[in-house]
Amino acid sequence: MEFFDGIKTFLFLVSSILLYPVLLLLALSALWLIWEAGRFLGEWMERSRCAGFVPQKDSVETFRFPAPVRRYREELRNMDRKDEAAVMYRMRRTIAMRQKSLDRYRLMIRLDPALGLLGTLIPMGSALAGVSSGELTEVSSELVVAFTTTVVGLAVGSAAFLIYTVKRRWVASDIRQMEYLTEVMTR
Repeated sequence: MEFFDGIKTFLFLVSSILLYPVLLLLALSALWLIWEAGRFLGEWMERSRCAGFVPQKDSVETFRFPAPVRRYREELRNMDRKDEAAVMYRMRRTIAMRQKSLDRYRLMIRLDPALGLLGTLIPMGSALAGVSSGELTEVSSELVVAFTTTVVGLAVGSAAFLIYTVKRRWVASDIRQMEYLTEVMTR
């Protein structure tokens, strides 16, 4: 039985040590979300100034596309558009970079609720130990940490999901516009 008691003690120690990295990651995630929310609002305002592109009436040379599409248009202007392989490579690379820009949101959507759950379960062990010894102040402080980490993890994950959903639509629109620009400008 001593062997299993040693395993229990070891696992409790590992669990307790994990609490601080979890708290740090959650705090960094919350700061990241604040930063990304500001960037998202800025991009939303910029995109709201870009009216919907209508190929039949708008010129690809002068239309005010969103910034990623404008950068791509400039890249196309500055390269040999007769080299079809190079143009297609540039377009595919740019599209891949636009799609990759969503990866950090997908990561936060999945990671932060898991961190919130870890931040909930780890202090619960200490809280339950405090209940058995009758230390109610320790129990209450551990429960505050437990529920706070849950709230932060779910809030960051939910907000990242909202931003991701809108940005995914923007990226899809950018890709369509880049493909159209490539068609028109390489004729």
